[in-house]
Amino acid sequence: MYQATGPGRVEIVTDDKVTGTLEALLYNFDFDDFSGHKFHPLKTAHANFLSSRVFPLIEGNRGNIWLRGSASKIGETDWNMTLSMVRAGQVQAFLLDGGIKSEQIVANAVGESLAKRHSEDDPRDRGVYLWVRPNASVRPPLPTRVPPKPALSRGKLKKLYVYDRSSFLDRMQASGRFDDNEVVTLAIDKGIDELKDSFDVLLEHGQIFNRALFQTHGMPGGIWFGNEVLTKYVLTSKFNKYAALFPSVTRIYFDGCNVAGGEDGTNFLLAAGNIFLARGGGEAVGWITLGTAMPGFLPFIGGHTIHFGFDNSNNVKRIRFFPGGSPNFPDSWIPAR
Repeated sequence: MYQATGPGRVEIVTDDKVTGTLEALLYNFDFDDFSGHKFHPLKTAHANFLSSRVFPLIEGNRGNIWLRGSASKIGETDWNMTLSMVRAGQVQAFLLDGGIKSEQIVANAVGESLAKRHSEDDPRDRGVYLWVRPNASVRPPLPTRVPPKPALSRGKLKKLYVYDRSSFLDRMQASGRFDDNEVVTLAIDKGIDELKDSFDVLLEHGQIFNRALFQTHGMPGGIWFGNEVLTKYVLTSKFNKYAALFPSVTRIYFDGCNVAGGEDGTNFLLAAGNIFLARGGGEAVGWITLGTAMPGFLPFIGGHTIHFGFDNSNNVKRIRFFPGGSPNFPDSWIPAR
């Protein structure tokens, strides 16, 4: 039954004015606020935050926004999924009404999945989490940092770990990562050219890998490094010579939200496999859902983020490749719905 819960609340998680990124939680939505299938307007605090802090970052096609609606665990699981979808939809509708294009918005819902740690209703579970990222064409200056040099030894198969050092979350998660001599770590914060230059160093030193993890923020068909996006077109134009880094069967894992989503995501995985797996074959894997960061959690190379799809099972897209880089269709592909 519907219950008003008072003013909306906002918690800012990340606010990087240099890169134009923002992460925040809009919470304390009214309890059972779709009761009787009746829509309620956004709370004033939520609407004011979207108007004053979010619109300036994405209007005029300056950026993109990802939304994740959630619900408390009180009530039926299916109904809580509906509530979380409606909450994300309310925020999406507010943005659309303000002139934001639909292609700039990705909305998802997780129901009560994130509320399992709570035994009762919690206002933070009744919310919408949002991520704002600038478009690749928006290029504010980044702080100057020098990434650490990777440990190198020629001719021995290793794991490659590439992360976006400009992201606070990625830096935090990387701090507890691969510290043994079987892993080469690349910390990238100056964009695509720095990533390419780092790959050139690996080639020069005869490095070879059979596992690769790209830990970055993602979008359908691309992953971020600083304020630049690695897309299908960037891969095919700048990264064609790096198959030598992966001479045997290799698993390449793109750990970014929605990176494999939709047709753009499929084309991104196809390009990555065709280029990087042209010698030994292997598989390219990416998420088709948003995720929740879990600092320090790494059971295997890949998996720093817990992802929730609508059924918690069909949230990964995986394409296997024969030696030579041709895809093994159709059995290896898990499509986005």
